[in-house]
Amino acid sequence: MNKKMIGFITGRILILEAGLMFLPLIISFLYNENAKYKIAYGTVILMLLATGFLLSAKTPEETSIQGREGYIIVSLSWILMSMFGALPFVITKEIPSFIDAFFEIVSGFTTTGSSIITDLSKISHSNLFWRSFTHFVGGMGVLVLALAIFPSSATSVHVMKAEVPGPTFGKLVSKLSTTARMLYKIYIVMTIVLIILLMFGGLNLFESSLLAFGTAGTGGFGVRNGSILPYNNPYVEIVLGIGMIVFGVNFNIYYFILIGKVKDVLKNEELRYYLLIVFGAVVLIVLNICKTYTSLAHCIRDVFFSVSSVITTTGYSTADFGKWPLFSQVILLILMFFGACAGSTAGGLKISRVVLMVKIYFAEIIQMISPNRVIAIKSDDKPVNVKMQKSIAVYFLIYSLVFGGILCIIFHYKFIIIPPVYELFFIIIIAIIVFLYNKILRLKIGEIIIEEILICYIIAGIVLFCRSYYLPDKVYIVHLEGYSRSNIDKIFFKFNGYSFQEYYTLTDYTDLDSYDKYEIKLYLKEPYPNVYYVSGIMLYEK
Repeated sequence: MNKKMIGFITGRILILEAGLMFLPLIISFLYNENAKYKIAYGTVILMLLATGFLLSAKTPEETSIQGREGYIIVSLSWILMSMFGALPFVITKEIPSFIDAFFEIVSGFTTTGSSIITDLSKISHSNLFWRSFTHFVGGMGVLVLALAIFPSSATSVHVMKAEVPGPTFGKLVSKLSTTARMLYKIYIVMTIVLIILLMFGGLNLFESSLLAFGTAGTGGFGVRNGSILPYNNPYVEIVLGIGMIVFGVNFNIYYFILIGKVKDVLKNEELRYYLLIVFGAVVLIVLNICKTYTSLAHCIRDVFFSVSSVITTTGYSTADFGKWPLFSQVILLILMFFGACAGSTAGGLKISRVVLMVKIYFAEIIQMISPNRVIAIKSDDKPVNVKMQKSIAVYFLIYSLVFGGILCIIFHYKFIIIPPVYELFFIIIIAIIVFLYNKILRLKIGEIIIEEILICYIIAGIVLFCRSYYLPDKVYIVHLEGYSRSNIDKIFFKFNGYSFQEYYTLTDYTDLDSYDKYEIKLYLKEPYPNVYYVSGIMLYEK
């Protein structure tokens, strides 16, 4: 492993981040903000420059890198950039906790859009700018930006491969740095056009820029509380809705349009499926909820905006689709998983992967029925080799495992520990999925990444299973204040400010004349710190 080259490229990335931080520093001067904001960004810039020059002061004699080094560089760069990027929020004390600030900036660079900030009106212009600007930088990929700025080598392709989101990797031209520059030129021009269009809608330059950053990077950080709804501006909603769809298209498509290869664009299979899915989802949801709207135009606008936001994983909202019928919610959930096109700034599985995976499944079913039949799986009229099919299948599997793991962690954190039996069941399901993938797609049993993830899940499941049974109960007193006799049989508990998202039955106590003199003894298990689930309840007289 070429450790010196890893350090050298990582140092260059940190220097690049220092350059990017000059923009919020300028914003703090333009808006005449307190000196602490200027000091915060100035300090972090100096730290980045010092660390960056220390790592990249001398070019290594051996400059070649392989795929392994590429993945390490990408991972390390994202972590370090997020750690340094979080510091201005901590220094200015607008987000005092480093963990919270780190979460916010990771959400920005990865264009996730999740936020811990409850009141955006209390955040300074410089921090708001930096927060949204991370969407713009992370949308195309900070490593792509680095390749566009710094001189590239023959081995830069491994860094690019580790950064690109799609199932395949291809250069527009022979030189990788030229490809990166072309993509970023298109990206920047499209963003500038979007800013200008938003300003025509009555927004000032600052708000237009930040909303454009969130749209271009498909991240969704807002400027006002309530996302896009407070603007109450149909023009802005339409512009942003179209903008999200546009930035969800593979950027190679725009390059082909610029050089006059329109026929290749029209033949692009992923683009056709992408637009068809968007259109179909809008039609189905409008048919499902149109009766709840007084205006059909308003309904279509809300649905189109929501579909655009969800399929591109942007996260902007103009309507509370949590109140929509279950049918519409399920469609949005599916779109969230699908994502937009590969080679775009959007997240998700990517349409190309979904389409190819569906083709693989159908081919497998047909071959089971007719074993001797040879089925060629194609994409854009080009055959997809077995290696690519396996890589897509592995990607689906890993994606599912990570999603399941995060879901379990969230459940645990919200004080709803999955009962031990169900946790064990979940582990068994994972094992079955891995087995089926190995059998159907003939993956080698030594697929190391699958094995590692599976082992982690099994160990975590066994530990949690054992601790859930053998840990002693912790007893807490819960008051019955606020509950009427009509619902005393089902109590919604709160503990330490958090709610248990479940009702617990007290059928033995429904005949009480008065509950004022009673309290509940709550028995909790704590598998690990600050994570609880109810093991028993008892009503007793004060």
